[in-house]
Amino acid sequence: MFMLRFHLTSDDLTHVRMAGQPLALWDIIFSLNLLQNRQAALVFDPWRHAVRRQLEKARLTSAVAMLSRLYFEGGHAPDFLVATPDVVDLDSALDAVLSTPRMALRGQLTELVRLRRRPLPSWSRDLAEGDVKALKSLGAVLRRYYDIAVAPYTAHMREAFTAERSRCAELAMSDGVDGWLAGYPAHVMRWEQGVLATNHPFEADYQLEGRPLTFIPSFFAADVPVATGEQWIPPVIAYPIAHRLGWLTSGAQSPAAQQSGSASLSRLIGPARAVALDALGNAMTTTQLAQALSLSLPMASRHATILREAGLIVSQRRGQAVVHTRTPLGEALLNGESAIAVPPSGPCCPS
Repeated sequence: MFMLRFHLTSDDLTHVRMAGQPLALWDIIFSLNLLQNRQAALVFDPWRHAVRRQLEKARLTSAVAMLSRLYFEGGHAPDFLVATPDVVDLDSALDAVLSTPRMALRGQLTELVRLRRRPLPSWSRDLAEGDVKALKSLGAVLRRYYDIAVAPYTAHMREAFTAERSRCAELAMSDGVDGWLAGYPAHVMRWEQGVLATNHPFEADYQLEGRPLTFIPSFFAADVPVATGEQWIPPVIAYPIAHRLGWLTSGAQSPAAQQSGSASLSRLIGPARAVALDALGNAMTTTQLAQALSLSLPMASRHATILREAGLIVSQRRGQAVVHTRTPLGEALLNGESAIAVPPSGPCCPS
């Protein structure tokens, strides 16, 4: 995993800020990415099932599948699809998308083709040429998708967003901006000696040179942060925030969650992975986990992968090894709890 590093001077620290409310286009980006994978399955699978049913009912499944192909793996997207921190509501964001100059459209989509492992949809050629009909069609699909996948969950999003702002505000008031930046889990971002580093698909270093850096807590982000510091767009770090298990059902407990911890956990994830989760109370490499449970290395790696995708462990590469540790969600499930804060998962690195 590469690193993206922001080098912050004392003056830069006075310009670090947090978005005042969720940003519509960022919610679209992250939720689209989440819909294509199984990350944080225990937290987001009920949302996935509900959204897919509604998309099918609205006959939007194919259109949204094509829309998702505009978004680069890991939540990255062409710049014109990413709102600046000052563009909050959906109407303003769509106006900005539809007003993108033709040269910018062509350049960004050409770059996306270079980065992608598969070709873009055929209609993206019309988009790259600034075709008005293609732009309006894009805007219509974005709006309809937002109405189904994001808008119905606004109350949950604002609750989690407000809690994260309050957490960061408390750190900043108690320990200053330095304490705020140091208060993130290491797999989300690290702050040391004036350098703020996040995991990233590419290696890069950025100087802010007086530009404000905006943090965007995202409800639908379930992996590592998405950050950018290029000169032509405002620098941002959009990152995952904690969720409450069972958020979609307003805290209602499932029958399994109401029963004893070890028995319900075994039914939920299987007895072998329940044992693996129990063993990971202390950090272990994949090899150590295999030895502790008398498993083959591939089987231990498979268990770790499934536990990580469920948000029950985090996995971080340290040199040549990958180290696994239980998350608060994993701890809570072992203890039979159900209504807890679920932190963002760690990097999905190979086990």
